[in-house]
Amino acid sequence: MSHVTATSPRARVTDHAVRRYCERYLGAVLDETVDDQRAMPVLRKAGHDLAQVRARLADVGGVLMAAGHHTGNVVAFPEAMKVRVADGVVVTVLARVSKPPAGPASQVPARPRTVLELGVTP
Repeated sequence: MSHVTATSPRARVTDHAVRRYCERYLGAVLDETVDDQRAMPVLRKAGHDLAQVRARLADVGGVLMAAGHHTGNVVAFPEAMKVRVADGVVVTVLARVSKPPAGPASQVPARPRTVLELGVTP
């Protein structure tokens, strides 16, 4: 991200946000009964680089803070995920939401054909 530099502000990141990023973007599968703090060793053991995830989320949250806001949502690219920041802390990563289908497709109504379309020569 070209707008993130070494001097850009960085948000703090909760374990919950790291867990949700791993689940929703990296595809980690965790039992919901495991709390966030106990999930960290499980994610490490599964091979996820939690320091890199935490740094990425801190940078994304910092973009919001650089704009002068400490609370709000920001979309992370290329992940296309919404990151929620509260008081300068990344608190969660929301699941990607795709547009719902517009509804069942309907057939195009028949229209009258012209002589040219029917292939009739005069």
